[in-house]
Amino acid sequence: MNEKKHEKNYGIEWLRILSMYMVAVLHTLGQGGILGSFKQGDLSFSIAWFLETAAFGAVDCFALISGYVGYHSHFRYKKGMRLWFQTFFYTLGITILFAIFMPEAVTKDQWIAAFFPIMKKQYWYMTAYAGLFILIPILNRAIVNLSGRELLKICLAIFVVFSLIPTLLNETVFGLGGGYSAIWLLLLYICGGFWGKYHEICLTHLPDFCFRHRLFLPFLFYLLCTTISFLLKMFGFSQYVSYTSPTILLGSCALFFLFSLMPCSKKSSRVASFLAPSALSVYLIHVHPLIWNHLMLYFAIGHFPSGPMLFVWVITAALCIYLVCTIIDLPRRLLWYIAARFFTKQY
Repeated sequence: MNEKKHEKNYGIEWLRILSMYMVAVLHTLGQGGILGSFKQGDLSFSIAWFLETAAFGAVDCFALISGYVGYHSHFRYKKGMRLWFQTFFYTLGITILFAIFMPEAVTKDQWIAAFFPIMKKQYWYMTAYAGLFILIPILNRAIVNLSGRELLKICLAIFVVFSLIPTLLNETVFGLGGGYSAIWLLLLYICGGFWGKYHEICLTHLPDFCFRHRLFLPFLFYLLCTTISFLLKMFGFSQYVSYTSPTILLGSCALFFLFSLMPCSKKSSRVASFLAPSALSVYLIHVHPLIWNHLMLYFAIGHFPSGPMLFVWVITAALCIYLVCTIIDLPRRLLWYIAARFFTKQY
């Protein structure tokens, strides 16, 4: 499809890590019970919702990364099977552990869902991504064969038709479900593929000032989009804090641009190579329905402080979730490595 060899972009791997950390922040605030603990007008309420807004672009970043990395990759359906096995490993494994140590929490429906995690929607993102995955060969062929001008027009149309206008009218259209859908991931896959294919050409057309500040300006724009989303939320326009919100989407694109252009030292690349393979497992572990409903639910109540220290507490708690899940995932990665070596020798 595209014979040009692409080196791994470790800036994108760091964005993958950051995005999953942002997911942990969202879940600390939401499922942890913090967002519902303060009244509007309190300083703590504002801090909590600013953090929520700042982290809300995580899913959009993941979808953009999928397009950036995936459009030039040699597509294999066995990659989808690896993702399914990783999902199955945790759905079944965690269900078994709960059946041993908390048997009253495990129902017949949960056993069925453990064996069919995609179809039973154990994780909304994995179910949506499965729908996207089937269509990736078609999307890749389109991205490779369309001209830059054609792809740019499509990306602009996606922004206007699927994000800007519906948000302005406060309507959910085209089955997007607020971004919790395969359709939204598909649309952002195209945008990520466009940037992956044409970012070098785009950079040559930047004014000299923008090129020299190509890392600082996207970060500044991300902060601007986050602030606008936050202020609109405070004034009652809650639709601007959603995956399909134009301000959230533009902020996500800004982070995406920043990290795709970020230079990485050998040391930081090695750290990213160690952490990034467990990013998906961080999600699969702490969002497993049994952990979600019995360990994550309101876990922060009675522990978090108010005022400025709330900021520190949330980012620390989210970091703990990320690191603990990463450590839990290490045996699974070792098992995968041994299995891959064994089957490579055998076949």
